[in-house]
Amino acid sequence: MSNLKFSVVIPVYNCEDTIQNCLDSILLSNQTDLEIVAVDDGSSDQSGAILDRYASRDPRVRVIHQNNQGNSFSRDTAVQNTTGDYILFVDADDELEPHAADRIAELLDDRPDILIFGFTSVFVEEHYSVKSPKPDRTFADAKEAAIYLLEQGGFNLLWNKCWKASLIRGFHDFPAMKTTGQDFIFNCNVFPRAAKIISSSGMFYRYEKRARETMVTRYIQDGYANLKRKEYALEEMFHRFGNVPEQVLADYMIREYEVYTINLFSSKCPLSGQEKKQKIRKHILSEPAFRRICMAHPITRYSSLFQKIVKSGNAGMIAHVYSRLCWFRDSCGPVYRRIRRMVNS
Repeated sequence: MSNLKFSVVIPVYNCEDTIQNCLDSILLSNQTDLEIVAVDDGSSDQSGAILDRYASRDPRVRVIHQNNQGNSFSRDTAVQNTTGDYILFVDADDELEPHAADRIAELLDDRPDILIFGFTSVFVEEHYSVKSPKPDRTFADAKEAAIYLLEQGGFNLLWNKCWKASLIRGFHDFPAMKTTGQDFIFNCNVFPRAAKIISSSGMFYRYEKRARETMVTRYIQDGYANLKRKEYALEEMFHRFGNVPEQVLADYMIREYEVYTINLFSSKCPLSGQEKKQKIRKHILSEPAFRRICMAHPITRYSSLFQKIVKSGNAGMIAHVYSRLCWFRDSCGPVYRRIRRMVNS
């Protein structure tokens, strides 16, 4: 990679079991002009000590220790302390494929604002993986790239992209939130600033997906507020592009409304049955949610089922179906995940 340096940002919180494999996968790189900026976000385990040990023996590793402030703040802190021309985000429980950093470096010779690449989702306990490749492609503009990722998958991710540092350093694009949606809103903020976006067929990232992540056992109390923040960010991004393609928004947002509905029936949700139905009437069966859900083109069988049930306009039916589905998921996790895998395959 000629005269270019790139930085790897890793937010770390209580990842003592995975952070060594993560660091080792990056440090396999032959790049000498590479830096890793790891932020220990107030870990209570040995994560901070492990990071310090790596930094003491490899000058490419720098560590920042801070009180616990969440993933968004950690990433932003790291970004502002990078010195590279490009920035790559890696989560502390994931890994890069062997020598991925070297292969990414070669692609950056074309000086894109954003490089998009493929990844492998590894379902650790179930011993299988799913590849999510991308084509070798140069997009006409950032809007075309955003629509492609919204339709084909990957827009809501941070780590399947490498970013020109001048595009994000100094802008503080990470939202001040600790729940889901941080990466999505970051992408909505940044994409309109990009000019040249390319994708590569290279499979560079391993997303280690564990059972605790595939089963939603906690209730996100501000789930609807998070959904609306993402919907607003998506609308604002397209306003910056010049127009809002309603079909694209509907096709993406049906999945967000489905996830919100599932969250209502988490085993940890304290709401009564009547309160859940009220939220369904208010947040799913009223405008503009109902219109967007009905006009969407679902890409999974589960989203298609969700759409059919919502079209009934019956809050009681929606509540009944999702209370049964979530009970089965929480009670029979491995079987549920196998069925979902088959249904969506």
